[in-house]
Amino acid sequence: MAITPIETKYAGCKFRSRLEARWAVFFDTLGIKWQYEPQGYVVNGKPYLPDFRLPDLKAFVEVKGDATKLDFKVLTDLAEKSPRDTLFVLILGEIPAHEENTLPTHAMFSPVFDWRSGVGGELNGRPSMEVADQALTAMRSLEEPARSAVQKLFDHERRQTVVCQRVMFMPTDGGHLFPLGPANAFSSVEEILNPPLLRIFRTAPVVAAAYEAARSARFEHGESGAR
Repeated sequence: MAITPIETKYAGCKFRSRLEARWAVFFDTLGIKWQYEPQGYVVNGKPYLPDFRLPDLKAFVEVKGDATKLDFKVLTDLAEKSPRDTLFVLILGEIPAHEENTLPTHAMFSPVFDWRSGVGGELNGRPSMEVADQALTAMRSLEEPARSAVQKLFDHERRQTVVCQRVMFMPTDGGHLFPLGPANAFSSVEEILNPPLLRIFRTAPVVAAAYEAARSARFEHGESGAR
């Protein structure tokens, strides 16, 4: 007797796993546009095929049920050298379970700019307010040529690094990701894939409904989508 696997189909796509299909249901429920395995890339000589691309959020998405399958070198290289129309890589594990007064979060790899001078910086290559204030205060008290040396702080070549940031889905039109807490605050690979629920906040009803739709979607017997 032959045993053959049942294909997981949803929205005209054949998915490699039900977990990927469930996340597609989640995106659709929140109104987030998605493309499944849109295009392959070569990242520092290694082939890479993203599971999803979210064009409106400018994100690649990696869906993994097993933490050992995460290639962090590829992910950080991709976040650092990604195309202009993609800003970060979102990591998604199992669909979070719903609990009252909790907030599911996820991890993303995002590029951050700093300065070779070592004084720090913020996103998009702009100096932080603290750094800018220090520099302007110094400039007011200095004579040339020292003043010109301080001015170089704002003109210095940028260096791009990558951080792992906790994020949450926001219930805006077309979906939105909002960063939470300090970067690089994860304690393990497993926590990056499936971050613990935050018990300070409550999930917005529309986002909770999207998680529920993803969890309840059925594909086991050739079904194709949310119930």
